Amino acid sequence: MEEVESFDFFDTILTRNFVRPEDLFYFLGLSLYADGIIALKPNDFQKARMEAEKVARKISKFEEVTINEIYDVLKAMTGLDDKIIQEIKKKELEFELLESTPIAENVRKINANSILVSDTYLPKFFLETLLNKSQINTYREIFASSETKFTKASGKMYELIAKKFKIRKHVGDNPHSDFRVPKGLGIMCELYTSSKPTRYEKSIYHEKSIPFEVRALIAGAMRATRLAIYYENNIERRWHEISSNVMAPFLNLYCLWVLERAQKFGLEKLFFLSRDGKILYEISTILKKVFPNFDIELRYLPCSRRSLFIPAISEDYLEPLKWIFENKRINKEYFCKIFEISSGKINSEFLSFNDVLENQKLLNICLETAEKKRRILVKFLKQEGFSKNSKSGVVDVGWRGRLQAAISKVLKIEGIYNDIDGIKGFILV
Repeated sequence: MEEVESFDFFDTILTRNFVRPEDLFYFLGLSLYADGIIALKPNDFQKARMEAEKVARKISKFEEVTINEIYDVLKAMTGLDDKIIQEIKKKELEFELLESTPIAENVRKINANSILVSDTYLPKFFLETLLNKSQINTYREIFASSETKFTKASGKMYELIAKKFKIRKHVGDNPHSDFRVPKGLGIMCELYTSSKPTRYEKSIYHEKSIPFEVRALIAGAMRATRLAIYYENNIERRWHEISSNVMAPFLNLYCLWVLERAQKFGLEKLFFLSRDGKILYEISTILKKVFPNFDIELRYLPCSRRSLFIPAISEDYLEPLKWIFENKRINKEYFCKIFEISSGKINSEFLSFNDVLENQKLLNICLETAEKKRRILVKFLKQEGFSKNSKSGVVDVGWRGRLQAAISKVLKIEGIYNDIDGIKGFILV
């Protein structure tokens, strides 16, 4: 008899982008409600879908049910007509496909001598579709309880497989159906535990101060991202876990905080300063789509320190000139380039802030350049939405408040600064 290694399917080979599988039903309900397909709120649809599966299992004479049997019960429970039921079922399968992610650590172990075994209501052909999406096509055979009507949990699935193959080892995440049951049948087992949520993922998921949609999506994405890549090297693996479980969720929650505070302040526009603000802008844009109640215009403002500092220089405000020097001497060529000065007018190879301050002719040239660049910057800021009446905020990374101060000064000089509301700054340090 041919020897094979068997692998559980869900949370061993593939996982959903959710901490709990049933969260898929909530977001399915959210989509159905938003599209006007059903009148049930997301929570109510989730409960109905879960109850329908429970009832279907209770009335079935087999160990496993099918998705069609579940939706027959859902139709009877909700009174929805057959056309809508079929549409919902189709959307559920679309969600399953969309939200599936391969578990890299185990995918690499699958070969032509591997079989995949699943206790699932999903049809075998759909499991094949999920595998194809993740480009997993090297395996011997799939055993799905929806078709065999036997489950791993009862042990009968293993007995059915034993008629065709000798299982050398079984790998799965369920302590009962993937470990205790096959072990009791004399099959060597490996309990896979990495798909269980980490303390960070659980912490985010159960944090009640965060809206459910956000914490469910972030925690699910943290877990899926962690599992989607596997590094043999412990240090690389640790860095990957830190990125997926700490850095990414921190940035998401920071952006949510910014949007909430901006809403509280009554801001109309948020400007994310380049380049570090780019990722914050992208995250906030996605969050705004998830939460359309954030009635704030988001703008990415391409700029540099130099493009803001130089226009902010004026005779009564020389601090931006000092910022350019950063308390050190700078190369003459660089200084001449940014202030559009002929290098022949400067004898020293390096300049300090005090050198410019003590040379009135040089200082006047700097002030003239600043005025010229200020006219260009003001035109750009107006075009982007800054005005005397706008309620705006700026978001950046690595904050000392200087970019916000420079923008504010330029707007004040040109008489288009909002003296009542000012410009709110959001910092990430």
